[in-house]
Amino acid sequence: MTRSTPETRLGVARDADGALYIPAQQVTGLLRGLVGQFQDWGQDDEQPVLDQATLHLVTGALLDAADQIDVECISRTPTQQSDQEGEQP
Repeated sequence: MTRSTPETRLGVARDADGALYIPAQQVTGLLRGLVGQFQDWGQDDEQPVLDQATLHLVTGALLDAADQIDVECISRTPTQQSDQEGEQP
């Protein structure tokens, strides 16, 4: 039985220089998950770690970052039309 590396199990890749690359979908999912967790802070009569104004700024920044990653990925995704335009007759 072959044991898989943590990178393989997590869906990340490592280049020759050792840098890790994580799928954008996992990154945006993590960012949006953090927002969900942060929005629950203080809901159960707990003392919130951040005041509401700061919490709103942090969650907004995380959502903006996730949205920007999505936009960048979409803009780099080839479309069927652009694939056909690149073909040589």
